[in-house]
Amino acid sequence: MIAPGGRMQLRALHEGTSSLPAVALAAPDREGDTFAKTTPEAMLHGVYFGVRGLVRTVVERFAARFGAYPTVIATGGDAALFFDDDEFVERIVPDLTLRGIALAAQAALADAPEDA
Repeated sequence: MIAPGGRMQLRALHEGTSSLPAVALAAPDREGDTFAKTTPEAMLHGVYFGVRGLVRTVVERFAARFGAYPTVIATGGDAALFFDDDEFVERIVPDLTLRGIALAAQAALADAPEDA
């Protein structure tokens, strides 16, 4: 799955409207009230719980279709912020995409002719 990250969502809310403020990405207080009391809190809650809900929904649909839960690896620089305590996420690897690019480059170089 590919989906917009939290920072992109917050930026879109700010830039795509005339009155919503710029808000830095942060996890809401998990011990506090689920319901926001200010506009910036509401924006953070919407993004935070929206991202977590998106992943939960996709994982549950996968399990229903295939009869087993998938291994879920959260990637990206903000993965820990969203998923450090999530029951569906087995691992957090922030730089997984870069690792994949490095492996692909190594494989391409290994297969390249010497004089190329």
